[in-house]
Amino acid sequence: CVDDLIVYRLAEDEFLICLNASNAPKDIAWMRAHVGSHQVEVLDECAAWAQLALQGPLAEQILALVTSTPLAAIKRFGFVFGEVAGVAGCLISRTGYTGSPGFELYLPAASAEKVARALLAAGKPHGLVPAGLGARDSLRLEANYPLYGHEISERISPIQAGLGWTVKFAKPEFIGREALHRQAQGGPSSSVVLFSLDDRRIARQGAVVFSGETPVGEVLSGTQSPVLGKPIGTALVAAGHAASASLTVDIRGNRIPLRVSVEPFVK
Repeated sequence: CVDDLIVYRLAEDEFLICLNASNAPKDIAWMRAHVGSHQVEVLDECAAWAQLALQGPLAEQILALVTSTPLAAIKRFGFVFGEVAGVAGCLISRTGYTGSPGFELYLPAASAEKVARALLAAGKPHGLVPAGLGARDSLRLEANYPLYGHEISERISPIQAGLGWTVKFAKPEFIGREALHRQAQGGPSSSVVLFSLDDRRIARQGAVVFSGETPVGEVLSGTQSPVLGKPIGTALVAAGHAASASLTVDIRGNRIPLRVSVEPFVK
């Protein structure tokens, strides 16, 4: 994978791409390198735009307090343009990275603080508080959402990560199609699994996963789940071991039983 991103089609020949901020230079360079003879211009608008994510069961109710844009009509992964907290031209998208209902707002960077403060003020009576990356990471793991550099990367494909639904083999030729098709048909050599631990210790990225005395994988992400009250994480495990009931993970010299889950912990 080059990155995990969302593409918004603004017009017949215009797209807005939301990518991981840390990957922006790499992603933009990659796209420009693959333009070829196509009449395509790739513009770097990262400094001009900001994104605010309003997430949770009351997100729509709170957002409605600062916008007159009809929100109920926006479908999942759909978007509209509207005014938010007096700022015109905001892209309002029913998307998120938490496993909860919510919206992501794309707006001029110069107006981001104004809109953020308006949202916090409107949402304060409803319990709205700012959330950092630690909170986001526990939420996305509970929902089994991948993070680039962990569950997907230049060495972990969408097929391995359980994201085969994002790869459309019925489409015309695309970069990586042949390799991904071989992997989908023959089965990947390893796959990403979601797990929990009945222990207080957290399995961090890089911890070795064992089947008996044989190393069969490594932890990709690990954190404490506030919902479950115990550690959770993901691991890349060799084919044939992903469904094993005898997996353990080495945490500072201790082998802790690893419980694989085939379903997200939070839906």
